[in-house]
Amino acid sequence: MAFAGSAQAHPWIGISDPVRAASSGTQDFSAATHTGSSRVRNVTFYVDGRRIFLDRATRWTVPGGVDTRRLSNGRHRLRARVLFRNGATRAAEKVITVRNAIPAPDKT
Repeated sequence: MAFAGSAQAHPWIGISDPVRAASSGTQDFSAATHTGSSRVRNVTFYVDGRRIFLDRATRWTVPGGVDTRRLSNGRHRLRARVLFRNGATRAAEKVITVRNAIPAPDKT
């Protein structure tokens, strides 16, 4: 899990999924905080700086995950940003390497 912030001095957020650094196909993308859901207003999820989901529920998960087949092969940055009810924010990032299969050439 990638963490941002100090667990003792500040609230933190961690990206709990995806677990593997190299991936292909649909990957879970979720986050966790040590503060509990009552202190969290929302969690925003990003892929390569583009917002893909804003979660106001207590799951802190992108529904359906991230389909890496929609991404080019190579390194991509996942980011989860939490907004706490007191206005504080924290973020965690994780870099994954997408390795999608190259489709076979059409022989028609």
